[in-house]
Amino acid sequence: MAIKLDKKSKTYYIDAKIKRADGSYYHFTHKETNNPEFKNKKYVQSKEYEIIESKKKDIKSLDLKIKNIDDLFSRYYKTRENELSWGTLRAKECMIDHYIRPFFKNDLGKMYDENNLDLFRAFISTAGVGLKRKNLIISTLRDLINYSRKLGIIGSDKKDDCLFALESLKTGVQKKIESKNSYTSISELNQLLNSITDIDDKIILKTLYYSGLRIGEFLGIKIKDIEFKDKIAIVSIQRQKLYNGMVTERLKSSSSYKKIAIVNDLVEGLYDYIKRNELQDEDYLVQISRSALRVRVDKYFALSGVKRNTLHGFGRKSINTELYKLGADTKVRKTLLGQSSDEVNEENYIDDKKAFEIGVNYLKQISQ
Repeated sequence: MAIKLDKKSKTYYIDAKIKRADGSYYHFTHKETNNPEFKNKKYVQSKEYEIIESKKKDIKSLDLKIKNIDDLFSRYYKTRENELSWGTLRAKECMIDHYIRPFFKNDLGKMYDENNLDLFRAFISTAGVGLKRKNLIISTLRDLINYSRKLGIIGSDKKDDCLFALESLKTGVQKKIESKNSYTSISELNQLLNSITDIDDKIILKTLYYSGLRIGEFLGIKIKDIEFKDKIAIVSIQRQKLYNGMVTERLKSSSSYKKIAIVNDLVEGLYDYIKRNELQDEDYLVQISRSALRVRVDKYFALSGVKRNTLHGFGRKSINTELYKLGADTKVRKTLLGQSSDEVNEENYIDDKKAFEIGVNYLKQISQ
């Protein structure tokens, strides 16, 4: 929890995280830019507890209300009823009634499982309906996934992975249904890099792959965060907030902080990249939006023939798999990836010196 200053409006606001019943976290900010009282920091601090407790009740109420797919769509319907025609919303409701709800047995948890989504897409591709209806079914499920992210039920990385599994079916010859690739091997990475002629793009993709960072962390690296020492680059990471794919705020709580290591030939390449582009301490290492990065990576997947992957899968999941294949234990992988449990946890980071050093040695083996 923190009281922060909005420099534009010169008012203070509350920035807080609330732990949900399932162990995940809901992050929210409370601003009242038109309230003159919010120009007084002490006043905002006095209201902080009251506002957070109120938000906790809202979240608890939301958790109770959204028990299944029907509940989720009901809330979605209310938010879109003034934007979409009654006929469109009714069509989406029919897709849920006849296809989505029966397949997932009204279990929201199953709807956020990428393997289940692959099976669902395969099921829809063989359904005895036209291509237009098939894609309407898929787009309706995509709407629910996007809305789930908006509500804070799932994180942005989970949302991206789910949407990746729900690509529209192609016109003409049906696209072969395959499980989503959540792992890009070192050999595939090298094949990808060989298709790139732009030296800066090579550095960007190699850094994304070997760092194992979340996209918000990766896009939030500033030059001042990087320390070059003994053929190793130590990067201090603070989790980032993204708005429309761009970094808007650098978090500064202890739970948002970690360090990662960049090793071997990538260190020299990264140093040259910074010098070549004349980047200063306050400049971002990669001055690009998430969507633009997605387009750039997809272009090289297509050119190289390497199977397309999500940004999250290309970097974070891939390096985790390579570490596992080398025999790195759970402690080491947690430390390097910023996880505090066997499941990915975006809220807590481990900074264990010994595990970090061991992890660096594993990274040296991987990137040789």
